[in-house]
Amino acid sequence: MRKIATYIKNHIPLRQVIPLILLTIMFRLAIVRLYEFSIEFYIGAYGNESLNAYVSGLHIVLTGFGIFMCLYAIVVYIVERRNNLPFWYGRCQSAGSNANAVFEAAIGTSLLRLSPAVTVVIAMLFSIIFTIVSNITARHREELSQRYVGHVGRTLDDLKLKGKVDFGGEVLHALGREVIPKDTEVKVVDVDGYNIVVERLIKE
Repeated sequence: MRKIATYIKNHIPLRQVIPLILLTIMFRLAIVRLYEFSIEFYIGAYGNESLNAYVSGLHIVLTGFGIFMCLYAIVVYIVERRNNLPFWYGRCQSAGSNANAVFEAAIGTSLLRLSPAVTVVIAMLFSIIFTIVSNITARHREELSQRYVGHVGRTLDDLKLKGKVDFGGEVLHALGREVIPKDTEVKVVDVDGYNIVVERLIKE
């Protein structure tokens, strides 16, 4: 049982999957009610005149936007994991947070207004996609860490938070926690997303 719990913790992004399920349920209930309210409002304002056309048009708009949001959520999640963003937005993360893709996936799934069973299937597919993307990005970060952490290189330009570093003929983009002048020896100390993080090399 402990092995299963450890596997789930290490391979399934529960911080994304659990909110995705809860938000999908919440948004689905809200959107269904709003859909019914919009039809009631239309009938109250215009009667049954062109009701079928209105319902058909509304269905096309919601379905189209739902599909777009679902696809967009996958793209956003890939970008977020590549940049190793936290789940919630923070002032130091001007690029955003993991919560963005989860909200978009939940809204997109809910807008499709499918049966509860199909909605559950779509939510599960998102969970699988999120898990695959998280594992791929985590593996890549681990490979970068093993390959570069501890290596010494030299900056090719003024590294103003981001710049190019030469590692014996291999040029990589790197992040710095301070401004580092050109032609300064630096050491890889960490990996952030798909980027290596360097600091000035302090020679003892």
